[in-house]
Amino acid sequence: FADTSSTALLAASTYRHAILTNSTTHISAAEKAYTLVQNSIDAEGWLQSTVDPMLFNVPSEAGAYSPEGQSFVLLLEAARDAWLASTGGTLSSALALEPSSA
Repeated sequence: FADTSSTALLAASTYRHAILTNSTTHISAAEKAYTLVQNSIDAEGWLQSTVDPMLFNVPSEAGAYSPEGQSFVLLLEAARDAWLASTGGTLSSALALEPSSA
């Protein structure tokens, strides 16, 4: 099953790693994860499609929410904002720093 909680946490880690290493190698994947997480937040602000935090190997039941998932979204937002700030403040300027793969 898809788990947006771990997706948010891994994307946050990717942005923090990019700041520490000055590398954009995995930023495109982090941006895809960021978009997925943003699209998985309902109108009330709850992250959907999370893992059940008590069992870890099954999805959360309908109507149940993961406090861990919510905190991982905050970590993701903070990490992405910090990464953008460290690279000039915009996604396009940040990705312009990425070395060409040619």
